[in-house]
Amino acid sequence: MVQRNPQKGATIIRLPNGFGSVTKLAGKRRNPWRARVTVGWEIVTDQKTREEKTKQVHYNCGCYEKKIHAMQALTAYHNNPQVFKGLLELYKSRQITLDELLNLQKPKTKPDKIITSVEKVGTTLQQLYTLWRADNSKYGGASKSDKRLYYYDQAYVLCEGIKHMLVEDITLEIMQKVVDQSDKSKVVLSQYKQMLKALFKYAIIHDIITPDKNKVEFIDLSNARDAEGVVHKPFTSDEIDRLWEVAKSPSIGKLDKYIPVVLILIYTGVRISELLDLKKEDVFIDKRFFKVIDAKTKAGIRLVPIAEKVVPFFEQWMSKSDSTYLITGFKNQHITHNAFRLTYWNKMMGILSLNHTQHDTRYTCVSLLTTAKVDERWIKQIVGHKAQDITQDVYTDIAIEPLLEAINLI
Repeated sequence: MVQRNPQKGATIIRLPNGFGSVTKLAGKRRNPWRARVTVGWEIVTDQKTREEKTKQVHYNCGCYEKKIHAMQALTAYHNNPQVFKGLLELYKSRQITLDELLNLQKPKTKPDKIITSVEKVGTTLQQLYTLWRADNSKYGGASKSDKRLYYYDQAYVLCEGIKHMLVEDITLEIMQKVVDQSDKSKVVLSQYKQMLKALFKYAIIHDIITPDKNKVEFIDLSNARDAEGVVHKPFTSDEIDRLWEVAKSPSIGKLDKYIPVVLILIYTGVRISELLDLKKEDVFIDKRFFKVIDAKTKAGIRLVPIAEKVVPFFEQWMSKSDSTYLITGFKNQHITHNAFRLTYWNKMMGILSLNHTQHDTRYTCVSLLTTAKVDERWIKQIVGHKAQDITQDVYTDIAIEPLLEAINLI
């Protein structure tokens, strides 16, 4: 039933008792359809008669351009008020779109008709990801590092075929099918699994699903392929000599200053992302080491010795620009490993007629250390392949000394 509010000139759509109301507000408005629900009652005193009366307390579910959107908002609210409130705040601050807010299964009734029987719907994977991604609490996505979020965002792309499904309906078989049908490498699929672990844990905490619905840990990656076509190989001694020659006598234009970056990678064994995320405050040239405080694995958080032969390169980069980070782009900006590969690495390899990936530098470091007969324990500590005996807050000369001796052998 539709009726006109004679006092305010607003059209009110009557919905099932206790479900709420959709009101078309008077006047010319971009979003005239208001959805709201009664969340309680309060006792108020009439200022004239001094009589006590009960008054409804409403929660405003938002104003929308179309009637069906307001109805969907009510449906979403009743399904899970906590999730809807979180999404609505993101929508109001323009952090998410209307589609992301109302990405629900539509009621079976036609949009142009008044809903008299509402089929409750659940939280979709896309809604859950949107809410989790913006939450900066302990278990929310916004509390993760930018690097971790980058990998999760890349992994979420694999969910394209299931993102509109209700979280409670996503079974182990469905998640496993995504893995089995994907042509992505095991590294990417591992990120997919980790991302789902974080999402489902968040869903349990917020009562979106029950713990028995979480089967993410049983996703099997044993048949996932390694990165296709990527064969890692160390730089040869002749190629390293070529790099040193260019580093000492610049000859390739504005890319000259990035040749030392290749040598830094070779003589430290760090991942390219670890070097690009390295801040100057974590570099201690006087003691010849730097700290990796954010890495792909727990073992990656470590002390890294600086070989004597690359100390001048560190000093050069420490003295350049006012950037917080050690290595920066042409405009002194922080850069990602993908941007570095496309803008700098690939061009340098092409000019020097070399065929290497950024990760080959780690293989080169390990190869050089192995050839120099360095103790395997020190190799693993340098490149971050094994849990350390040193805690993050203990940085002593005693701890770094054997690593310095090892790195100077190559």
